[in-house]
Amino acid sequence: MYNALAGELSLLTQGKESALLAQTQQTLQKLNASLQQVTNHLISAGTTLYTVWATSFAQSPLPNGLKPKTSPYVALPDAYLKYANWGQISNIPSIYQPYYAPNGIKTKWSVTIFSADGTKKISNVLVTDVGPWNEDDNWWGANGTSITLPSSCPVSSTLIAPDATSNPLVNGICPNGQNLRRIYYYLLYTHNGLPFFQPSGYSPSGNFTDGNWPTALPRGCSESSVASVNNDGITCGGGPAGYNAHNGGWLRNGTYDSGITNQSSIDLSPGVNKALGWTYPSSGLTQVNVSALP
Repeated sequence: MYNALAGELSLLTQGKESALLAQTQQTLQKLNASLQQVTNHLISAGTTLYTVWATSFAQSPLPNGLKPKTSPYVALPDAYLKYANWGQISNIPSIYQPYYAPNGIKTKWSVTIFSADGTKKISNVLVTDVGPWNEDDNWWGANGTSITLPSSCPVSSTLIAPDATSNPLVNGICPNGQNLRRIYYYLLYTHNGLPFFQPSGYSPSGNFTDGNWPTALPRGCSESSVASVNNDGITCGGGPAGYNAHNGGWLRNGTYDSGITNQSSIDLSPGVNKALGWTYPSSGLTQVNVSALP
């Protein structure tokens, strides 16, 4: 068989199969080099476009003259984005204000929404509310990697457990040159204000306890994606496999240990629904560019 193929190749190239193979090898090398350049660029730039499950909501009143039924706006699970965009800066702890309100005044944090197939695009969509589930789950942010809290972190002098400040996931509660992911803190400690880790504020969520720290979720993967009792098509972090006993760490209205029933990571307004070609209220996969967020 190989001899027959070699004969056909020799016939097609008029005996110049060696030159053809050499040129093919050169082309493959150039292609591999180009692919490596693209890969290096993506790694250095960081991923900012994520495919997530979206649900729908309507809000009133709205800032910046937006209209509830026709304007594009979204809700994301980070209360400090909402406070910054409404100008309610005093509701943001001082250690986070440099990231969410760098000038100390009202901001315009926004995202760009794409349809799942990338054919439709809605740019500069203002974040106006917190949701759909957690109040603090900036799933687009990085995980903390240090086991040493910054010296500026307001930590209680009386820790609730010996390992309270020895885990990089929890240490991400305090910024250390960047705005790190904060959901892990709320999985283990009720948010009773500063300082962190105070005994009166200890209340594990779901099935997490000291000594049973949660696994770091991938960047771009919300807690609702893995804690949900339903599978809506997002499998980041392994999908709905009983993460934290299907509970949310810091839900709206101060509720804990409550089941999450879908994997939604963002809420879209009626205006965004229309721009995507959806009939409000709809749910489905969408792409979100979060490069403009802190």
